Amino acid sequence: MNIGPMPPSDDRASNERPLCTLYQKLGRTLSADFGTACINLTVRLLWYGTVHGREVRFRVYPHDHLPVHAHARIGAGEVVVEILARDGVRLSLAHGKSVIGDVKRNEVRKVLKEAAEITQAIRAEWRAMHK
Repeated sequence: MNIGPMPPSDDRASNERPLCTLYQKLGRTLSADFGTACINLTVRLLWYGTVHGREVRFRVYPHDHLPVHAHARIGAGEVVVEILARDGVRLSLAHGKSVIGDVKRNEVRKVLKEAAEITQAIRAEWRAMHK
């Protein structure tokens, strides 16, 4: 975050502060006028695709790394599931830990079972998020 004096303005009266512009776009700068200082910050909008199973929601994040995978929040944690080429699933090997937090074994089995039932939907969401 940069905090500094207001930029000078040639086309305004000397006692009038220039107005900082406010705009929000992925990877752009957000500027706001706070009296005597202009604050600039980089805005990163986070969105994700969601695929709903019966009891588990799977999240697919844009511009995420390969292999094709989804993040399932369940219990007090998260399970990362890799979608295999022939509609199979497994715990992701690409992550240091594929089970994060306090997730019970039966919850992991539930996530894998539901992911196996909706692999095509997860793969379609992955494609949509990685265009």
